Amino acid sequence: MELNSNIKIFLLEGEQTKITERLKTLAPVLVKTDEIISILSVFKAVHKRLEPEYSQEAKNKFLRVRTADEILKSGIACSCSDYALVTIALFRARKIPAVYVETFRRKWLESNDEFIEGQIFVEIFINKKLLVINPEGTCIRGWHDNRFIIYKKGLDSWDIGIKNKENLLQVASKFREEFKKTL
Repeated sequence: MELNSNIKIFLLEGEQTKITERLKTLAPVLVKTDEIISILSVFKAVHKRLEPEYSQEAKNKFLRVRTADEILKSGIACSCSDYALVTIALFRARKIPAVYVETFRRKWLESNDEFIEGQIFVEIFINKKLLVINPEGTCIRGWHDNRFIIYKKGLDSWDIGIKNKENLLQVASKFREEFKKTL
């Protein structure tokens, strides 16, 4: 079965997920056989090279403003989007289509809580199957969890219009307002 054009777009590089020499060098060491082993090898490569730093200072400085290569070079992940960006770039470097999926937690959308709750998932197309993965939590699923509502899908965060922390706050607030109208 050949990839259709809707899937082929997710082999393209986004501004944040350009395939650099650093990513090309890392990608070939990933296992190419079994789909689960391939995914786990990407998880291992990412988590071996990134240290979580979820402080407010790190989020203020780094949230949504770096490329996958910059994240990998720094060795610091300040959010689920950082894990997703590096993971997507590695999959694409291996010619595995990968989709950036921005979601917000349903519970947060229905509440008035100020702190945004969401998760970045990645859809990959491997061995003719769609799998939904959580790169930060190293989880693999065949479906989207209904606790999360999909905002947008794209090549990366910048591709869907989220380029920094302030922009994320604006997008999330507007999306929540629209979501509440549907309740």
